[in-house]
Amino acid sequence: YMLSLPFLTPIILSFSEEEIGKMKKVCSKELSKDEFITTNDVLTTHLCQVVANIANYSDNSICTLLTACN
Repeated sequence: YMLSLPFLTPIILSFSEEEIGKMKKVCSKELSKDEFITTNDVLTTHLCQVVANIANYSDNSICTLLTACN
């Protein structure tokens, strides 16, 4: 039995170093000096917020995003 998946159109998003820096600054406001935010943390959070917005999730909904890299 083979699972048939729908065709997905890939979307490639690009962010400048400046844009990522701004996102990290916003996300780091509440952290102590010993804590830091990685680029992956920032991009995953941003994508999760975009997906939640598109899907009309409320602010109290839980959003889970799976990322895969090679």
